[in-house]
Amino acid sequence: MLSYFTIKNFKSILDLTLDLSFAEGKAPNGYEESEFLPFVGVKTRYVPTLALFGANASGKTNILYALNLFQSTVLRGVGGLYVPNKLNHKYDSTAFEVGLDLEGKKYIYTIEYNQYGIIHEGLYKKNKQEVIYEIHNGETSFDGIATKEYTSQRLKEIFKVECQNENKQQWLPFLTCLCKNYKRLNKVIISVGNYLLFGIEVYIKNNVPLPVGLEKLAKVDTPETISNAFEKITTILKKLDIDINKMTLDRKYQTIEDPNKPLNIEAREGTFFGRKNNMLIMDEIRSYHTDTNGNEVVFNFSEESEGTRTLSGLLGICLSALEDGKVVFVDELENSLHPRLLKEIIRLFKDKRYNTKNAQLVFTAHNTDILDDDLIRVSEVGIVSKTMKEGSTIKRISDFEGIRNVYNFRKQYLNGLFSGLPYPYI
Repeated sequence: MLSYFTIKNFKSILDLTLDLSFAEGKAPNGYEESEFLPFVGVKTRYVPTLALFGANASGKTNILYALNLFQSTVLRGVGGLYVPNKLNHKYDSTAFEVGLDLEGKKYIYTIEYNQYGIIHEGLYKKNKQEVIYEIHNGETSFDGIATKEYTSQRLKEIFKVECQNENKQQWLPFLTCLCKNYKRLNKVIISVGNYLLFGIEVYIKNNVPLPVGLEKLAKVDTPETISNAFEKITTILKKLDIDINKMTLDRKYQTIEDPNKPLNIEAREGTFFGRKNNMLIMDEIRSYHTDTNGNEVVFNFSEESEGTRTLSGLLGICLSALEDGKVVFVDELENSLHPRLLKEIIRLFKDKRYNTKNAQLVFTAHNTDILDDDLIRVSEVGIVSKTMKEGSTIKRISDFEGIRNVYNFRKQYLNGLFSGLPYPYI
């Protein structure tokens, strides 16, 4: 699970912490008998969902961009990824810190860098009380991961050769180096690295095509797994009062003879094209409706409404996250969705039947209808605001005194109690 994500000096953000802790003190009465989850986790409690509200240009999307950039630095290094706040020069470096709870054990990973390279990197346990490894301006501390085969001295040599450039400036995270090339060295490092790269998914645009959601949910591309994933998505899609009787998928493969040549394929309505290794994947998706005479009518899936197509892809990535206990970040979750459908997507992560692996959903939204519902609690709504002096900041409703779950968050938000509102005048 993700416990928090701290961002320093990135675009509109100067110093912001996205806190996913359950901030209500004791558990609500009767939560064990309730069908909904007020929190996830066992030893420590975290929110299953977090909705981010705020005015346009307040910095909501920048939080997702920051997480996306963080994952890129872990995967590829920091070259060309320095994007500081251009209007406030308080800091001369960018820093990210992530708190994780993996099977009840807490870890912190931090990385700080500027336009020249990485200044600081570290992996810790127990709120930084125990150092797993740490690097500061090239000075290393590897005693926490050293073994007889990989002594601290040998790890230093690996670091110098694989993580530093000719100017002795670190450009590649040591975490990346170890996860790629030394998987047997330390199970904790591999576990943390895998979660940072694959346990957290960021979708800047809520327009995931159905085949992409299908691939996420299937995990392995075999006829059986693809068919099962398609059935899971369409079963829930039909439950959401979508006027579709059934759906079919016909997946075909074509070998790509020369990967360097452009593909000569004929575009067909309702067919989705994808590419994997040396194979071209063609998905023909059909949906079936009933006309006024009671006859079955076949539609190309591209003929369905934008909302139905958006919902289908979204279901794939959400069901995948629920099955694997991932954290999913989605920008503008309500895109093309009716407010009731938006609530049902949120409900998946709150429902004990579906969320059995401590999955989490973080999303930005402008639709305030969900604040009128008792589905979302005070710990699960964050208000993003921005000033020139402080940059983008965030406060959860639980941070405001006297606010309880029985209150109407929507009315209070629109009345300006939590700020985060635009004040337009034409």
